[in-house]
Amino acid sequence: RVLAWRTQKHSPSTPRLLAFAVSAEWCCKLPVVHDYAKAADFVFANEPEIIELAAALKGRGLIADELPEGDTEAAIAAVARWKTRGLVIATRGAKPVAVLGAEAAAAGATSPACFPTQRLSPEEFVDDVGAGDSFMGAFLAEAITRLAAAGS
Repeated sequence: RVLAWRTQKHSPSTPRLLAFAVSAEWCCKLPVVHDYAKAADFVFANEPEIIELAAALKGRGLIADELPEGDTEAAIAAVARWKTRGLVIATRGAKPVAVLGAEAAAAGATSPACFPTQRLSPEEFVDDVGAGDSFMGAFLAEAITRLAAAGS
């Protein structure tokens, strides 16, 4: 169903983009999660989720990459190569956000581009609930704005 939705005819002025958030470690073993992650233009995951998703894909024989325990960058690269298209975006708490495109991974890139996050002082920090959702919304708003400006 996901692939049918992505490929069905639509207006050129309204391109279809699919963003997928992994959302929880427990769901990474579900084949439907793998289907959505494969089809998505943007896959968002936090650090534990991307590691678990890569391990689940390896467990199903869908990737052959070595996955050193706890190695987020290896997990991102493995998932990006498996996807064949789109971006894998991993939030990592206070560490820089890591982004790797499937095309770059297929061409041999093994390290994602890393973008620093703004640090907050303890006085400014209130709660991190919803931080990933807020990040994803801002990321997608900027991506759509740039795509529209480019005429894509």
